[in-house]
Amino acid sequence: MPQSRKQKTIARSLEFSGVGIHGGAQVSIRFCPGKEGEGVYFRRVDLPGKPVIPATIEYVSDTSRSTNLALRDIRILTV
Repeated sequence: MPQSRKQKTIARSLEFSGVGIHGGAQVSIRFCPGKEGEGVYFRRVDLPGKPVIPATIEYVSDTSRSTNLALRDIRILTV
């Protein structure tokens, strides 16, 4: 029987910034603790409405050289 995997989250928010790996633009990312059962998702705070893209197979748009997520015309590259 497979063992059940317990959910875990980080204790506090963490933020990093630097140069993007492909485009060379200045980027930043913030990791926030999640609620039980919430899963992993990405929020584009740089876009109007701050759209959210869940990190699930339904939103995978490309895996050629990296895993990319998309929701309509909104993309998250190299997740």
